[in-house]
Amino acid sequence: MCYSVKYLKDKLHKYARHHDIDDSQIPNLFGQFYTSGFSHPDLAVITDIDKSIFNLFNWGLIPFWVKDAQTATKLSNQTLNSRSETMFDKPSFRNSALKKRCLIVIDGFYEYHHHPKQVVPYYIYNKDKSPIVLAGLWEKWELKSEKICRYTVSIVTTKANKNMAKIHNNPKVIKRSGPRMPLILNEDLSSEWLVHDENPKIEKERISELCQPYPD
Repeated sequence: MCYSVKYLKDKLHKYARHHDIDDSQIPNLFGQFYTSGFSHPDLAVITDIDKSIFNLFNWGLIPFWVKDAQTATKLSNQTLNSRSETMFDKPSFRNSALKKRCLIVIDGFYEYHHHPKQVVPYYIYNKDKSPIVLAGLWEKWELKSEKICRYTVSIVTTKANKNMAKIHNNPKVIKRSGPRMPLILNEDLSSEWLVHDENPKIEKERISELCQPYPD
């Protein structure tokens, strides 16, 4: 689910100009039109700490409490996505869900449809060709003994809407959790996603309410 994204630098620059965001790091993005999450590329991210700049965070969240590089590598392959229904409970995500949320700006993403004899990728994008903004969780991971410091990110997912449910029909996923889709945010919800409340209970309830499938 959403392990592949497609994005274009010029659209990120346009998004940055429209929202008055510093886009100086965008030229450092890989020059790919397609990238898979399992290659752990850098994604263009706007954090709740500074909404005025694009950051480049590595795809595959590494929790702050990880103590060694081997565990970090293993977990990063398991945390490309985070389920909105359980992100406040899972050890890998709960700190980020409560304290470190971000926006991930992409051109579109691929979802795979399982036919009897083949798997077909469908490219999902906005009709007006504008960027898609995904809800994300981020974390800073340090291994001081080896002088390693990495900023990593996970894409939040939610239940699929009717259109996405027709495409996202992976039998293994359907059996486990039903059809899924990334949590896509409009401009108003994007702002809400980055706001924090001092009361953890209110914070969880408010953020959980934002985790709805994007309209068909």
